[in-house]
Amino acid sequence: MKFSTVLGTFALSILEVYRVYASPIDPVSPVTQSLEARTPEYCCMRIQGHNFARSQFVPFVGSVGGRPRRVRVLTVDNGCVVYVEQGSTPPSRGGCSGWIGRSENCPGGPPRVFSMPAESCQMYDKI
Repeated sequence: MKFSTVLGTFALSILEVYRVYASPIDPVSPVTQSLEARTPEYCCMRIQGHNFARSQFVPFVGSVGGRPRRVRVLTVDNGCVVYVEQGSTPPSRGGCSGWIGRSENCPGGPPRVFSMPAESCQMYDKI
């Protein structure tokens, strides 16, 4: 056996051992570490009640066990509380259109809650 073959095999073995010890214990996907994966998504929602109207960004929190999750959007002075029920589809995949508006204790009837283009909410803060 040639000396260069033995030396090359030894070097490759050392590199393999280094790769095993240097790698993390848990596999880390580059996608989960990307900025896009960590940035929350929002939908612009319009709330039109009996004596109020507002457009604002609402964060996407997803569903739990396949059941929609309720997110409080607005509480009006007269005790009216407005929620949206979100499904599992994120806004980046068209999920905003599937959000359903719900309300409690709203005199004058339930307000209309629907999604709007982001430009409609850009003058308001995110909740």
